Amino acid sequence: MPSWLSKLPTDTMLVVHKRALFTGATLGVDWHRFDLGTTRLGAVVQSPDANEPWDHFLRIAGAERASIEMLDDVPQGPTFEHADKIFESLTALRPRLLTQLLQGCTSVRAKRLFLFFADRHGHSWARHVDRTHIDLGRGKRQLIAGGRLNAQYQITVPASFAAKAEEMSQ
Repeated sequence: MPSWLSKLPTDTMLVVHKRALFTGATLGVDWHRFDLGTTRLGAVVQSPDANEPWDHFLRIAGAERASIEMLDDVPQGPTFEHADKIFESLTALRPRLLTQLLQGCTSVRAKRLFLFFADRHGHSWARHVDRTHIDLGRGKRQLIAGGRLNAQYQITVPASFAAKAEEMSQ
């Protein structure tokens, strides 16, 4: 993160992930032009070529990478309910990029939770994610104390989430 970023007056919440969650450091990350005058992010640019002295650029995770990063923090950061609402609106993700990100993700719990939410919401892109080479590890993962085990992904989720998943599978 550039040092000048923390000095900007903005109401945007910035979250910096320092853990190497992916084997590909730049996969799913785009350059965006940052307008210092308005403190708004511009469109994606191919490379950070500064033609003017006021040109500044930031590398920001795209929606696909950011969604996996978010799920790695559940429930310590966002709650299951909050993550569910955000995931509900992820209608335009790129399946090929998601496949690459999930294959290169080092967190078994994030991958399992991502696929759980993908199945839960049934977005059209979800059926195009190639799951054959995604390593989901072995054993059960307790994501929430007192939750119910989702048999397919071997993760504990809140009881209300488990009940809906069971209804959908029948």
